[in-house]
Amino acid sequence: MSEDGLDEAFHSADPDVRRRAVQGMSLRPRGTPLELIVDALSDSDWRVRREAISLASQSAEKDALIDSLLARLVETDNTGLRNAAIEVLGMVAQGQAQKFADALAGAGGGAQKFLVEAMGKTRDPSMIDHLEPLVLGPDGNVAAAAVEALVRIGGSRAEGLLKERLSTPHLFLRISILEGLTRLGTRLTWSELGPAVDDVIVRRISAELLGRTGAPEALEFLLGERDEVEDGRAGLGEHGGHDAPGVRLKHLPSKDAVRVIQAIALRQDSPGNTHASANRDQGISGRNLDAANLPGHLPEHGHGVIGSLGGPPPTTGENHRDEHQPPADCGLNTPK
Repeated sequence: MSEDGLDEAFHSADPDVRRRAVQGMSLRPRGTPLELIVDALSDSDWRVRREAISLASQSAEKDALIDSLLARLVETDNTGLRNAAIEVLGMVAQGQAQKFADALAGAGGGAQKFLVEAMGKTRDPSMIDHLEPLVLGPDGNVAAAAVEALVRIGGSRAEGLLKERLSTPHLFLRISILEGLTRLGTRLTWSELGPAVDDVIVRRISAELLGRTGAPEALEFLLGERDEVEDGRAGLGEHGGHDAPGVRLKHLPSKDAVRVIQAIALRQDSPGNTHASANRDQGISGRNLDAANLPGHLPEHGHGVIGSLGGPPPTTGENHRDEHQPPADCGLNTPK
């Protein structure tokens, strides 16, 4: 029997007693045996596992703990243990890229994606060397997990690897990459992004990236009217012929065309998008765009472009919103 009675309490049928026991173990001056930590991480109750994650992060046996958790990620079917192990590895496994590489070499695709998730949670740039071949690999699930890991790690190298894979023919992976680049705040040129957004599904989730290009060509994609504009056909809905938004945009000076694209991309962004931030004040579609100042910088032809998209004329003067309030709805209809 242990002096403090915590070992015995940990085996109680009451999960709250087990939770308090694990919590008390963190106060032991000599630490907690590794075997007991792993048992706590495997507990059936999430509250016990939460305390065990904190306990594991304090362990003095870091190398042995990492080895044990990597092995269990590959072998276990215990979802609670797996998720807890990923969290702990993300907290303690910085600088251990080779251990992950060895584990990956002996794991199947199903287990590899969990190892990759843990690699991303470390936010350790040294993991990128081992993530690169997985992004290029044949397993789509592992490749998507590697994309997510690169996004978590961030940095110019991770961003560069994602940009290199934009041309992938695998739609699911391309969507993962585009979403990742959006979250990273990447600014792509039109020549980089254009070939990757030829699919309507991809186009719909790429509004922010399209806006950031600042390219007039992006408007055609944002409106979903690229083919009609290129063909110059009259069948462009109610806008028709040379008055179609994409066509009329081409008559604007480039700086004014960019501002129209800003307005379109702002409207296209989902209201629930949390990735745009004030740090993107040079971006085209960030929610920080001062929509009230947009109209004053557009010539009358620019107002016509916005109006032709189905929205009311932009307000000016005393109707401008307070600069500290969220941007007003531009009144642009999302294209169908």
